[in-house]
Amino acid sequence: MAFVMNNVTLYQNNTYEQKDFAVKSNRIYTAHCPVNKLCYMKMDLDPYIMTPSFTMLSFDLPEEPDLDYYINEFILKGAHTVLTAPYVRYAHQLDTAIRNRKKSLSRSPLSYIMAVRIPLKLLTPSFMVQCKKRKIPAVFIEISITDNLEHIAWEWIRYAAFPYNPVLIPICNDEPACSKWTRILDSKNIKHLSQCPEPGKPLDDETLRKIGIYPQRGYLHTGGELSYNLFLKSGGESYDGIFSCGYDRLVVTVLDGKIIRAGSRLDLEGVTGEELIVKVPGFFTSS
Repeated sequence: MAFVMNNVTLYQNNTYEQKDFAVKSNRIYTAHCPVNKLCYMKMDLDPYIMTPSFTMLSFDLPEEPDLDYYINEFILKGAHTVLTAPYVRYAHQLDTAIRNRKKSLSRSPLSYIMAVRIPLKLLTPSFMVQCKKRKIPAVFIEISITDNLEHIAWEWIRYAAFPYNPVLIPICNDEPACSKWTRILDSKNIKHLSQCPEPGKPLDDETLRKIGIYPQRGYLHTGGELSYNLFLKSGGESYDGIFSCGYDRLVVTVLDGKIIRAGSRLDLEGVTGEELIVKVPGFFTSS
């Protein structure tokens, strides 16, 4: 089926654009060329704001989550991909933690990216080699102001992680610890985030790019899959700044061309998730 989506107010890459999309076989045929002369059925999306489907961070999942869990925690919030990070206390537990998390997600309608969460003492060159071999694109590290970050073997960690270079992300509750983290990792030229994204909220553009999830997720583009959300516009609201629509205005979610949510109606029949492998973290960013 081919059709044109006209008058699209698209929010992505932290900005608004006015677009027209031509769609063929549930993929975006063109997002740049004029579509006025195409003899396709037309869909006017002027009343809505479109976003790419969201990716959300989740550290903990129920051991056997049911469908209602995924619906309430993710799908009704416009997310169909989860960045999941099981806790690993000791290096020998890595494979077991990953295997158990994959088992929990085996019946999920969500796709997922596998990360890990660790205590600072586990951040060693040998552990980074394990993450590199398993293509784990993000390592969440618990730190506090009392941790002596200056004594970590950062040069060896950077060497061990090369060339895959998983992104290091701090989990810290105080600003001084986060500031020290950023200063040290900037000076060592190690891929990192300055603070941890909030679980249960859409990952922002910078995070998607640094971890390498972009452009698999978070970007509607020519040749890409048709996965998006539609939010109702509010009368008189200006759309030239930060995206501010609440979930109460989310009315449509489309996953790979299939409408899985329209108003209060959900249709997840045949929807199954898969693991997404990040080939190169940070490929689309320079820092």
